Amino acid sequence: MDAGGQGVVERVLPYRDRRCVFLGDDDRCRIYEDRPLNCRRFQCVDAFHPGGRVGEHGLFLRLNPGVLNILKAL
Repeated sequence: MDAGGQGVVERVLPYRDRRCVFLGDDDRCRIYEDRPLNCRRFQCVDAFHPGGRVGEHGLFLRLNPGVLNILKAL
């Protein structure tokens, strides 16, 4: 529900060539400030060394090495 009590419907954004359609060539979100709620809820950081297993990564990061490299550089 939005602040006015109205129902809110969001569609899942499609991937194209196994990538979010809003990722730029540098693997950073081009619409970050205006991204949909589902994107705001998604936590790829949770897939970085899940359960403290260093060197292991969740499926999202294995399929998106550019995002993985950004997290490694932090």
